[in-house]
Amino acid sequence: MKYNIDLNDNDYIEFNYSYLKHSKIGKYSLLVTRISFPFAMFIFVLALLIIDIERGLVLTVAAVAVLSTVLWWFIVPAMMRWNIKKNIIKMKKDGKLPYNEKASVEFLDDRIVETCEQGETIVKYSDIVNIYAEKDYFYIFYGSMQAFILPERCIGDSGLREIKNKLSQSGVDK
Repeated sequence: MKYNIDLNDNDYIEFNYSYLKHSKIGKYSLLVTRISFPFAMFIFVLALLIIDIERGLVLTVAAVAVLSTVLWWFIVPAMMRWNIKKNIIKMKKDGKLPYNEKASVEFLDDRIVETCEQGETIVKYSDIVNIYAEKDYFYIFYGSMQAFILPERCIGDSGLREIKNKLSQSGVDK
C-alpha cells in the first residue's frame, strides 16, 4: 500500500497540537495554563473579601471572574494553536520548513517507508511507539516527536482501514 501525502502548515499545526494533547509534558502545560488564570481570579476575589470591600462589588467581581474563567478554559487551546502557528510561520520565514510538503508513504511487510525530496525514512513496525487517530488525521509515532502524518484527505476512509489492518497484522496495537 502506497499513499501520496501532501502536507501544509495546518496539517503540521494540528500534528503539534495533537502531540501537545497526548504527551505528558504537553498535558501538564495545558493543565497549568488552564488552571493558572482561575487560580489568580480566586486569589483576587479572596483578597477583596479579606480587605472588606463592599459585598456588592465583591459579588460583581466574582461573577466577572467566573465568566472570564469559563471563557479562559475554552480560549487556551486556541491560544496554543496560535502559538504553534506563529512558530511554524517563523521557521518557514527562516527557510527551515519543519515538515516535508510532499512525500509518499508505503506500508511494506516489515516496515514503513516514507520517501521525499530529502531522502527516505524507514521505520520497522516494531519501532512504532504510538498511534493517534484524530479528527481528519492519523499519526504513527516512531519517536518522541517523530511521526508519519497521514491526513484523511490524502488516504481516504478505505485507506485508513487498510492502514489500521496492516498495523494490526504487523503486531502494532498501541
